Amino acid sequence: MPRSASASKIAFLIQGHTAPSTRVRILNLLPFLHAAGFQTTEDGYPNSFREWRSVAPNVAAAEIVVIQKRLPSLLEGFLLKLRSRRLVFDFDDSVWLRNREGDATPSNKLKRRFAHFMNRVNLAICGNPILEKHLRETCSETPSMVIPSAVPSPGSNFGKRINSPLHVGWVGTAINLPYLVAIERALIEAHGRVPFELVVLCSAAPPFREFRHFEFIPWSAEREYDHIGNFDVGIMPLADNEHSRGKCAYKALQYMRCGVPVVASDVGINREWIEKPGAGIVIAEDGWVEALVALLANAETRARMGKCGLDAIRGGFRQEDAAGQYIRAFRGLLAENR
Repeated sequence: MPRSASASKIAFLIQGHTAPSTRVRILNLLPFLHAAGFQTTEDGYPNSFREWRSVAPNVAAAEIVVIQKRLPSLLEGFLLKLRSRRLVFDFDDSVWLRNREGDATPSNKLKRRFAHFMNRVNLAICGNPILEKHLRETCSETPSMVIPSAVPSPGSNFGKRINSPLHVGWVGTAINLPYLVAIERALIEAHGRVPFELVVLCSAAPPFREFRHFEFIPWSAEREYDHIGNFDVGIMPLADNEHSRGKCAYKALQYMRCGVPVVASDVGINREWIEKPGAGIVIAEDGWVEALVALLANAETRARMGKCGLDAIRGGFRQEDAAGQYIRAFRGLLAENR
């Protein structure tokens, strides 16, 4: 008989304690797991034999081992399956691609690793349906489920934004700045029609060549949502490639959580999670100017889309929603035979 959840240990081997994906998908949800009775350990994924020896006791003691985003080598995958009672892989990106400086390229080695490891896990947790579809095409027998990268629960109300000029906001990591710089000409043209200030929350300022109507604010976890809550429009430009199509729309979900309407590239899951619930406008590559001008010129449309975004977040994208899915999945694994 499986042990009860109150006695169950989960060992997380994570991408890294400071990695955004780890913070969003693992660390932010630990309080919910602990409240449900699970005990957890969180170790960085080992990069050497010495590090593997260090994490081995936690792996051996756990009833569930969760690998977060890092693809094991063929040997590591074999040994993890051998040493783990139940093995889970959690990913929110196209991990079978080699991604350097935002320029993802095909990798036969990573494709082999992905297929090899997915055939050995007891459960794959995917950040969106597009990633799950690729998983099923690669390993049709692997049990899988979708859990979005969740945001904190929205507050009960939001103050009225009084920005003059209006604020268009972008939040992200420095590796994604090229997507923002790619729409510089559109920002210049839109600003010429409806003045606005671009607010950039990041670890580095955008290297624009001409556009100067922006404020760079160093990102911090403590103030992130305070700043996002002051946006009038949130933007999420992306290139249309296999890597971007696997992304989980996290920027957009952050904007929606604060009642901010979204303008996003028509890539990947964006149409399903942004436009379908009425939370924003999903556009082709040449649609940035008209979309920005339309939203900036119409406060009523911004308010309506902001409300739809809040409703969508409360409908299943909150941290407590994601944690509930993880808890049910882990309890389901514990109820099964090894």
